[in-house]
Amino acid sequence: MTLRVGIIFALITFLFLYMFGLRHDATVSSPPLKSGSLLELFRIVQKEGDSSKWELLAKQADLGKNMKTAELESLRLNIYKPSGLIVSAKQGLYDFSTRNMEFLGDVAIKGKSWSLTTQKADWNDSDGFITSAEPISMEGKTFNLRGIGLHVDVKTQIARTSEVTCTFNSN
Repeated sequence: MTLRVGIIFALITFLFLYMFGLRHDATVSSPPLKSGSLLELFRIVQKEGDSSKWELLAKQADLGKNMKTAELESLRLNIYKPSGLIVSAKQGLYDFSTRNMEFLGDVAIKGKSWSLTTQKADWNDSDGFITSAEPISMEGKTFNLRGIGLHVDVKTQIARTSEVTCTFNSN
C-alpha cells in the first residue's frame, strides 16, 4: 500500500513539475532586458495614403529606456513602395522618431532580380537609401559580384559598390 502511495505521489510531483516548470521556457531563453519592456511579435506599418509604404516585423523588440528606440531580434523589413525590397537580419535597431534602422548580422537584401548579403547595413527612411561600409556579396541571374561598401536607392533598386570583382554567367 505504501509503495502505491509513493508511486502515485512521485507521478503527481513529476506531472506538476513538468506542466508548470516547462511552460516558462521562453523567459529563460529570452535575451536580458535593458529596459524592462520586451515585446514579442513586434510589427510596425508605415502608411502612405491608403496603402502600406513599408512594414517592419521582428520576433522580439526590447524598447529603450527613453522609448525612442527598439532593439530587434530576427527582423524583416518589407519595403512595398516604391520598389518591393525585402531586408532581413539577425538583429537591428529601430529609431521611432526618424524611422531609420540599423541591420546587424547576416543582412540579406532582396530585389526584383538580385539578392545581396552583408554583415551590417543602415536604412534612412526619409531619403530612401540603404548603405553599408562592409564587404558585400551580390547575385543575380547572370552575375555574381563582390565589393566593399553599398549604396542602394530603394526607389530605383540601383545598387552601387566599390572594389568590385564580378563574374558573369551565361545561360
